[in-house]
Amino acid sequence: MTDLGAMDKKLSGLLEMLEEASIQITEASDDLRHYVDYMDLDPNRLHELEQHLSRQINLVRKYHVIPEELLQLHQQLQDEKQLLSQQEHDHEHLSKAVTLHH
Repeated sequence: MTDLGAMDKKLSGLLEMLEEASIQITEASDDLRHYVDYMDLDPNRLHELEQHLSRQINLVRKYHVIPEELLQLHQQLQDEKQLLSQQEHDHEHLSKAVTLHH
């Protein structure tokens, strides 16, 4: 490429930019390689994360919510479950009280 720059001075600025870009790409590639080495992803952990993500996607589809609302929906369902459990307990308590009085 430097031969082209020597043949046409108009290309010299472009060639400098390309050389700088090439250096930056090489540096970025090296940084990414170091990052991948640092992360050293555990295949088992990756599988766990994929399963977790798959469960969340299925729940989003099942309950017709956006992913950001899934945690809120979970809390709402937990609250409803607790309320139903309390109502069941109250019902049992009242049933026993009625049985004792009759």
